[in-house]
Amino acid sequence: MVGRFGRILGRSAKSSDLRAGDDAAGFIRDLSRLTEREVEAAKILDVAHKDIWPDPDANRYTERFAALMRSVQEGNIERDDFYSRCLKLGGFGLVIEVERNTSRMAPSEHCFRLTSRGHDLLDLIRESPSPALGE
Repeated sequence: MVGRFGRILGRSAKSSDLRAGDDAAGFIRDLSRLTEREVEAAKILDVAHKDIWPDPDANRYTERFAALMRSVQEGNIERDDFYSRCLKLGGFGLVIEVERNTSRMAPSEHCFRLTSRGHDLLDLIRESPSPALGE
């Protein structure tokens, strides 16, 4: 967690965006209230939707719903727990539920996607690849 806080502060300090300091403070406050399980849920959404973001068309996300749920299952996460994590992330403005497509989803199913703020947070906490020796 401390490493993530440091990455947020360091990357925000290097930013030319005047709002970076306020954003960093908000992200650190939010991240301190999230568990690793919620961060994991955000990362699953990020991977599932990486090549369609930032398309606002809900159908693009619901098309991938079955694959997303397979990733959740492969991560040994109960469906209800995943939904719960996404709903908590939604309370921080990091995730939003997309409109259900009834031809692809049952009435009890819910599809979520990251918001711009969610993508920003993941970008800030993502570990940089280690530079190769001699670079």
